[in-house]
Amino acid sequence: MDIKDIKKSMLAWHDFYGGDMLWEDEIKQARTKKELGNILERHRMHMEDMLSDAKSHLDMFQKSLGLNLY
Repeated sequence: MDIKDIKKSMLAWHDFYGGDMLWEDEIKQARTKKELGNILERHRMHMEDMLSDAKSHLDMFQKSLGLNLY
């Protein structure tokens, strides 16, 4: 797949949570597949951070209810 098609696919893609690809301007300005791959990895890290935050939020709520099972 050429870089133009990759950019088009990345800009149209929605992640598992329904979110758009972050860093759209960087995608449009990218000149190499490596740059686009790095943008995808940054999006992966963003989703991992969101999961971590969600789990921490749930843990705090569970603790506030006195329902810790550990």
